[in-house]
Amino acid sequence: MRILSIITAALAVLLLSACVSLDNAGEVIRENPEMIVFLEPDITPEQRADVEQALRALPGVTEVALITKEQAYQDLTEFLKNQPSAVPIDRNNLSEKFTVRTTDLDAYQALRDAGTATTLSERAGVDEVLFQCVTRADCREDLGG
Repeated sequence: MRILSIITAALAVLLLSACVSLDNAGEVIRENPEMIVFLEPDITPEQRADVEQALRALPGVTEVALITKEQAYQDLTEFLKNQPSAVPIDRNNLSEKFTVRTTDLDAYQALRDAGTATTLSERAGVDEVLFQCVTRADCREDLGG
């Protein structure tokens, strides 16, 4: 199992665990969620450009940002700096990713519900597509409960 998968899973559990024990399942907990598109380590510049173009063409998308391995390393290091049991991070095991924002929550949920993650995952150079949960019920469902 790649370190990216481990880190992704750890972050998902950490970020989503707060949702599980709280009431108000329909309450919106994230007003401006991101779709995250992890790229394959060996992605070509042409594939990266193709993925970016496809993301920008999605309905309701207002922002597409490329996060480099170095930026991802800095962000993760900052996020984990106060975690004494954090696993050492090797920047070479991180992947580039695109973060995607939409005009509003309805546009975001429409992309999620339309199967956008599956469609994008089939593109050359894309490793994984994640939609952040936006309600407590979404978080519970993401965690399998």
